Amino acid sequence: MKSVDQWLTQAAQLDQQALTHIYETLSPALYRYAYRLLGNARDAEDIVAETFHRWLLALQHGRGPDRHLSAYLYRIAHNLITDRYRRR
Repeated sequence: MKSVDQWLTQAAQLDQQALTHIYETLSPALYRYAYRLLGNARDAEDIVAETFHRWLLALQHGRGPDRHLSAYLYRIAHNLITDRYRRR
């Protein structure tokens, strides 16, 4: 079985199967992280959705990580959570 980082090459080509696999693999942990920090299910869902949205935008522009995708996504989520606290 491929690791998430091994799916990155296909994801960079916007391969639907790779994107789905990565989302299904990483989104539950990102949700738990966001929920733990925000204490709200709806906010946590919004953070996960926006995190993956930003990653997809980066892919469309030929950017994003070549490896360590999990760390990349956690950094996006962390920044979004920090921004949310600043707005409060």
